[in-house]
Amino acid sequence: MWLGFYPDQIAERAQFMQHEGAKSWDKLLTPLLGLGGALVLVVAGLDARYGWLPDLSILFEVLALIVGLYCIILL
Repeated sequence: MWLGFYPDQIAERAQFMQHEGAKSWDKLLTPLLGLGGALVLVVAGLDARYGWLPDLSILFEVLALIVGLYCIILL
């Protein structure tokens, strides 16, 4: 499913604002989450270009990798 192309599923998910029974908070939160995901990429690109953050220790990077993998695999 991850690597396949499913046009029916894409069409269904593109209609997230038109579902009957969707809560008003859900209609507000869904576009904000999409915008937040795009904003992460923009900030990461700007950080790479301008070097806003200092270099992190390897311990911190390994810990972040472990936590990230845990969230992806187990949750």
